[in-house]
Amino acid sequence: MEIKKGYIGRSAFRLFTRKKEPIPPNTAKQTDLMAVLLADRRSAESIMNYAQGDLRNLNGVEIKELAALPGVGEAAAAKVIALFALLQQLLSPRQAQPSESDG
Repeated sequence: MEIKKGYIGRSAFRLFTRKKEPIPPNTAKQTDLMAVLLADRRSAESIMNYAQGDLRNLNGVEIKELAALPGVGEAAAAKVIALFALLQQLLSPRQAQPSESDG
């Protein structure tokens, strides 16, 4: 997938939804997907370099480590940490929510 410069999210949307040979998002490179999430290719590339090309290598990394990477900063670091938190919540079994009458 080749996401063009400029509006990364719009470019990705067009690639994912085009009529002729749309690109399935699950076939995109991790760097491209990270660039879409962060809306910034430079920070995505910096994070992917730190992760040695595989986001799984970031599991458990400290937010301050990410924020200190060139071109990343606090906002992008927070987004990556939030992404991992969401993934953990989505992959863990659902827990029963206590009803109002229980407490």
